[in-house]
Amino acid sequence: MTDAQIDAVFEKYDKNKDGKLDFSEFKDLMEARSKTQEEEARQDSLMEKHRLQMKQHELQHKQDYLQEQPS
Repeated sequence: MTDAQIDAVFEKYDKNKDGKLDFSEFKDLMEARSKTQEEEARQDSLMEKHRLQMKQHELQHKQDYLQEQPS
């Protein structure tokens, strides 16, 4: 992390502005990170599902095309 990123974390989570993260502040930070990671995993899962649906759709079109061709 850059110094600016660290400063931003402290600005957001150091509620009493003592320059330290006490346990409660640290816990808030970790919970927020966990939620962010869970959301990223959910988004990745949705994107993979969409990719697989697109591939299935593409394969169905190819199969339909081949079935329409005269033997």
